[in-house]
Amino acid sequence: MEKHSIVVRTRTGSSGEALIEIEDTGAGIEQWKMERIFEPFWTDKPVGVGTGLGLSISKRIIEDHHGWISARNAADKGAIFAFGLPRPLA
Repeated sequence: MEKHSIVVRTRTGSSGEALIEIEDTGAGIEQWKMERIFEPFWTDKPVGVGTGLGLSISKRIIEDHHGWISARNAADKGAIFAFGLPRPLA
């Protein structure tokens, strides 16, 4: 059985923003899918398995808090989702 892992990295950016990366060791995301993964109701799962809303809702919540989210393939294997949220006002 092949082992997979998920790594979560957090840090504070130079302006005090929270920066988070989530990396897995899965198969990665094909480029044509990468271009659509944040679209509402888009999914590559079979009918009845998932709604295609998870990443679009996540993106909307993060952007509503003046943050950003991105996805890219890891250099060797897997994918990396990164997002940032601004420093809260005092």
